[in-house]
Amino acid sequence: MRATWMLLGVLWLGCSVTLTPVPCQDDLHCLESQHCGTEAVCVEGVRTAQMVGESCRAAIWSVAAHASECLGGSVEAFGRLLGPNDVCTSVESSVAAGRQVFRPEEFGACLRKLRSKPCGELSLDETNREGERRLDAFAQGTLLKDCPAFEPHVATGGTCANTADCQGGWCDITEGCSGMCRAYIPVSATCTSQDRCEKGSSCSGGHCLLDVESDGRCILGVKCSSGSDTHCENGRCIARRTEGPCVGDEQCSLRYRCARTQPPLGNDSPKECRPVKALGEACEPGALDCAPLSYCDVGSRSCRPAPGSSAPCGWLGGLSGEFVSCLESRCGNSGASIVCLPPAPAGDICGESRECGPTRFCRSGRCAPLWCG
Repeated sequence: MRATWMLLGVLWLGCSVTLTPVPCQDDLHCLESQHCGTEAVCVEGVRTAQMVGESCRAAIWSVAAHASECLGGSVEAFGRLLGPNDVCTSVESSVAAGRQVFRPEEFGACLRKLRSKPCGELSLDETNREGERRLDAFAQGTLLKDCPAFEPHVATGGTCANTADCQGGWCDITEGCSGMCRAYIPVSATCTSQDRCEKGSSCSGGHCLLDVESDGRCILGVKCSSGSDTHCENGRCIARRTEGPCVGDEQCSLRYRCARTQPPLGNDSPKECRPVKALGEACEPGALDCAPLSYCDVGSRSCRPAPGSSAPCGWLGGLSGEFVSCLESRCGNSGASIVCLPPAPAGDICGESRECGPTRFCRSGRCAPLWCG
């Protein structure tokens, strides 16, 4: 009898044990009957075709995390810059219209492919002399192009909402939404500034020419390979630096900034490549060495994230101080103050793309979406 009660006790205890959820980064970390949920733990039930919106947003945040690892800066800031709501609204509309098909069984492989993207392809592109920056690699709706879970179903010449719709090509929205799928121009073929060359090549001198590796010649528009940590200097692709003098960030390795060594001198200060400083780290205003999408706060003398609407922006403290960019909006005049203003909505008049926010661009003087809804 005692043995029976002991056995029942063990069974009761076994049934009452709360199992710790298994952490995951993607579905491939989970059992076949599970998927990786929004809380980054495995949950019961396989991923289904109805989970396209949730899956798209998970993909965006996976890219944001990878960009943070590659470049420094916070995952949240990169996520906000990528604009998951606009991107995924476009993707959901494409799936509903049959322009692409969501393959849930491929989503784990999709996230792994996005996380393995070369860091050079996630580089930030300078867009103006004040230092406002955006992710150039995703500027024309190419974010999910290489994700096998989103299968394109639109042939060249067909109507598209984003590049993930197009089979072997890209979505040209320069004339408005919806766009048209156009083919990539092959290497050595003729091209114009309106064309896109095959991956790993660029339009140079009217032809698509292969990007070059380290020590290759980068003249007349030929680019250095994004897969290598190089930049073009004096006509050659040379390694980016982790120390020594510099003129701009492009000369320094990823996760490094071309920082002012004597900030009070402003633009006359000597500069050198220094590791980026993370959010919360101590900094000197005007040194310009905080991680991308952040700045050195004058009051706390620590790196803080780029501000949102209504916050002060611009050259705080004069040209020898810190330039504060607005992440999701534009820096402009509001009465006697210079603050972050809401981005101009689609259809509003614009002079340049940064006035329109991270997921729109300035087309023929009007803000237009980068991702058609």
